[in-house]
Amino acid sequence: MSRSDLTPREIDLARLLVEGCSLHEMATERNISIHTVDSHLRQMRGKLGARNGRHLAVLCYRLLHDGVGS
Repeated sequence: MSRSDLTPREIDLARLLVEGCSLHEMATERNISIHTVDSHLRQMRGKLGARNGRHLAVLCYRLLHDGVGS
């Protein structure tokens, strides 16, 4: 898994997730609905193979800082 597998919006939300933002904070920050944020995060979990939200945050951190997703 590489950054190129994620859309620009997903990479943006990955950064916010790694910073510790809640779904509500992400939605407010990007002026989108919580439903849209949740949809993006579900897509990201599938693409990265994350088991849950916490695992997604770990994988996003690795992807953004180390360049690897697993």
